[in-house]
Amino acid sequence: RLSMTPYISTILLKEPDLKYNFEYTGGIDLKYGFNANLLDRDFNCTLDMTILPEFQQIEFDPLVLNISPFEIRYDEKRSFFTEGTELFKKGNLFYSRRIGGPPVMDPEIMENEIISNYPNNIRLLNASKISGRTADGWGIGLFNALTKKTYVTIEDTITNSSREEVVEPFTQYSMLVLDKSFKKNSFFTLVNTNVNRHEDFRKSNVLALLGSITNGQQTHAYDLSLKNSFIRDNETVESGFSSSVGFYNIDGNLRYRFDNYIESDKYDINDMGFLYQNNEVNTSAHIAYNVFSNHEKIAKKFNILKGELSAGVEHQMLYKPFYYSKLIMKLDASAVNKNYLWMNIRLRYFFEEHDYFEARIENVKFIKPPAIKINFMTSSNFNNPISLNLHGSIKHRVRRQYPIWRDYYNTHIYMRFNPRFRINNHLFFQYILAIEKEYNQFGWITEDDMEQPIFSRRNQKTITNKLIVKYTFTNKINTKIIARHYWSTINNNSFHELNNGHLTYSNYENNHNISFNTWNLDWNLSWEYKPGSMFSIVWQNQLTNQQDNINEVFFNNVNDFFENPTTNIFSLKFTSYLDYSTIFN
Repeated sequence: RLSMTPYISTILLKEPDLKYNFEYTGGIDLKYGFNANLLDRDFNCTLDMTILPEFQQIEFDPLVLNISPFEIRYDEKRSFFTEGTELFKKGNLFYSRRIGGPPVMDPEIMENEIISNYPNNIRLLNASKISGRTADGWGIGLFNALTKKTYVTIEDTITNSSREEVVEPFTQYSMLVLDKSFKKNSFFTLVNTNVNRHEDFRKSNVLALLGSITNGQQTHAYDLSLKNSFIRDNETVESGFSSSVGFYNIDGNLRYRFDNYIESDKYDINDMGFLYQNNEVNTSAHIAYNVFSNHEKIAKKFNILKGELSAGVEHQMLYKPFYYSKLIMKLDASAVNKNYLWMNIRLRYFFEEHDYFEARIENVKFIKPPAIKINFMTSSNFNNPISLNLHGSIKHRVRRQYPIWRDYYNTHIYMRFNPRFRINNHLFFQYILAIEKEYNQFGWITEDDMEQPIFSRRNQKTITNKLIVKYTFTNKINTKIIARHYWSTINNNSFHELNNGHLTYSNYENNHNISFNTWNLDWNLSWEYKPGSMFSIVWQNQLTNQQDNINEVFFNNVNDFFENPTTNIFSLKFTSYLDYSTIFN
């Protein structure tokens, strides 16, 4: 039950205005299956370990322009962190992109100093995970990872001297999960995450208790979770909590659900987890009628296999101070017909919203008028040689009673067109075109000399083109191409300040228009020359550019954008799978 996969890889990197950089590296992945006796229970366990991992051949992230007050979450694509992680997903406290991510510190520099080599990512030295279960439903998960101490070089432009400063110390990420599954889909789980940055850097610990109980008749379920975060940063100590409770039925065509979750203003799991925002109290209720079989009367009448009609309400408040934030009414309908055509329509009505995050200042609200939104999605049968995904939505604000808002139509339109083609058993490709426009959008754009928020009325336009091509030569050799171009613009028309949550006109005159372009091309050729052993060639081409000059014509923008030099990465990776018999015989 022991196997090893050593690897060697080479990377040739060419960045604009820099010389070619050639690197080579090697490491090993290990998998070991074993039985462990804990508390008189026999756990069937698997150990996965990676030493000096290299993730250069991972697909680029789909970068987007982010002008919101919240972080963008990107998917994990490193196989070590996506395989065998079922236990570690309990409680949503494990966001593996934190491990080996950007540094936590931004060094302080003088006006005459520059940072010459700020790293995008921290080197991961090793990571290991153990997961196991017993026949009677007990589960255990252990995770540990170490990242390298990292410095940046700071240069003095006057004296030409330089100094080094730590931006990420030697750091240990660890996680413990204890889980007990009971009959009738009930469970109890304890989760603990810990991030220990050495020296006087930030440290964090999160503890969670999770549970779900299904009654004996299998008609109702009750969910409960309690979480606590503890942060120590230099001499500052903060502790926060989160709680959630849910009650819902799981039997019959008529379903209903009630949920409430609370996140305190000090709750913070972002050292090893992901949380868009804290300081929130969210309460929701939901009722739905489900059609589960095409034998039911309503299914026969409408010629569908299954469907759902639901209505709900969601209410949000701040936790501290306990202020109203948002109220949403929801109506959804979805169905799959006998040709496996899926359709979904959603209707939302947003009552007046008090946004306490957009201004980037604590407890400063931004009042948004009510809005109505209609969303439609459909998808045909993917088993057909040609299939199609369509998605469209429109959102419009009812603004008559609101100063400045009432003078402009605020409409948000989104369209997504995604055809898929399976030419034969070898070739498959799909194209994605997404167009998003919002007219007279109001939102934060910058701050003035007094560090007060400046808002703008702007038009935002976003166009995304993506092409995915897969070709299988044999069952051992395949290739994949992913090409993506993303363009988003912010064209400001006027500037505003906040007065008790409402917009007023401002004399601010600086230009904060944005034209953001990003392009990436990932080409991968893989050959499994023996079971579990791979040889892969990857070429990656990447370019990102942001400026304040907006070219309104799409093709002119593309031409100007690609006049900039691109970054090219060419890599080879050779892995060899060795099982127990190969190693010892």
